[in-house]
Amino acid sequence: MTHETAVETQPEAPRPGSRRRWLKQALGAAAGMAMPPAVRAAQPAVKVGVSLPLTASAASSAASATNIVPDLGLDYLAGFNAAIEIERRGMEIETVALDDADGPQAARANVEDLERQGVVAVSGGWSGAKVRAMLPVLEAAQLPMVGIYSGEPDLRGGTHPMLFHLRPGYDDELNTLVKVMGGAGFTRLGVLHAGDDFGRMGLTLLGRTQAQVVKAQSVARLVPADAADAAREIVSAPGVQSLLVLTPVEVLAPVMTELRIRKSPFLAPVSALSHVLCNKLAAARDPVYRAFAVTCPYPNPLYARSGVAARFRDAMADAGLDHADRSYSAFEGFVAGSLLARALVSVRAAPTRQALAAALRAKAHDLGGLRIAFDAQQVGWRRVSFLYKSPADGNFRA
Repeated sequence: MTHETAVETQPEAPRPGSRRRWLKQALGAAAGMAMPPAVRAAQPAVKVGVSLPLTASAASSAASATNIVPDLGLDYLAGFNAAIEIERRGMEIETVALDDADGPQAARANVEDLERQGVVAVSGGWSGAKVRAMLPVLEAAQLPMVGIYSGEPDLRGGTHPMLFHLRPGYDDELNTLVKVMGGAGFTRLGVLHAGDDFGRMGLTLLGRTQAQVVKAQSVARLVPADAADAAREIVSAPGVQSLLVLTPVEVLAPVMTELRIRKSPFLAPVSALSHVLCNKLAAARDPVYRAFAVTCPYPNPLYARSGVAARFRDAMADAGLDHADRSYSAFEGFVAGSLLARALVSVRAAPTRQALAAALRAKAHDLGGLRIAFDAQQVGWRRVSFLYKSPADGNFRA
């Protein structure tokens, strides 16, 4: 039996060569090993759905060739598909992937479509806003969502039993950041934020830690020059020992350039949460990013020695995805796909939504160095890694 992927839109590859091979693999060209029709009729595929930003919206800067910009969902989908292929144990599982580049309403329409198609689970909620738009549909249909690309606290707490969180929350990330930075003697923080819901949430959660916020300042969401000026003003305040950035990743480059190489360089730590992790930042070799630190919801996929990380790197190499062994989005998709496939195999005699949800909650799931055990808040993994940009090679290291 084969794992296949049905996709509603055909995204354009960000660059030629291996990227084309990646799209071919990630978006469902694996149907060449299909089972004979009689077998497929006797054992129909179990469908799982993903809603991801597979293409950039018209207003997005995600197609930029020069800026640090967020990942699209293509890596997540590639990792998700690879994991299901590895873990399906002969079970026929079909992924139906839909594009939600237009935002929360598109995400809701996607999950309505997936529910009508009879999927037993979905994955890939790419933001808190998208997940909140999906929630009424998920809860009415009792449709499990396994893996959410967000750590926002209002989606946790156990109040949404169909949401199975596979990453630590932003509260966990901030506690880790404050602990590590405090242990190094950096206890007095400046905070740059965008004045949006994410920034306000971060400030609230930071206030529950042991950090001392000396100066916090907001900046227009995606105005690079203003962000650079605001960052300079914050770090110039008396007593500021380090800077925490709670803005979108698109303004990180001008901020780091201003602080590291402009007049009076700020050589103290600059850090951010996992919302900035993306391929372009991981691959950046510019010296302005040296010693930039970030929280990561999983072990660093490029260097982790765990079994799940090794399987992930091997799968990405087999797929010809030369960039993906360092892709945090791909690894997160791989974790979600691994868990979902294993849970489906465990209930293969009756793979219903209810049986799947019960199997996810029933026991701990050891993926090989990454133990998923859902607590009362429906969170399966809480261990945060703290990574920094190596001055030697520019890679993120623990």
